[in-house]
Amino acid sequence: MGGTAGNSSMLEHVAGAWYSVPELRLRDHHFTVPLDYSLSQSPKISVFAREAVAGYGLKRFERLMVVRDED
Repeated sequence: MGGTAGNSSMLEHVAGAWYSVPELRLRDHHFTVPLDYSLSQSPKISVFAREAVAGYGLKRFERLMVVRDED
């Protein structure tokens, strides 16, 4: 777990492993953050985000096809 915000002791981040669906690469992220950053003893909430990279499968396939054509 690591933090990237100004006060990293108040932020927890867990990134999941990459996984694929057709033409997408996905990774889940879970954050624990203060409900109110202005309070030093604020309750925390959990936030979920999903990172998506589009066109992954197609670009990889095109690169393989170029290599094959050059042989």
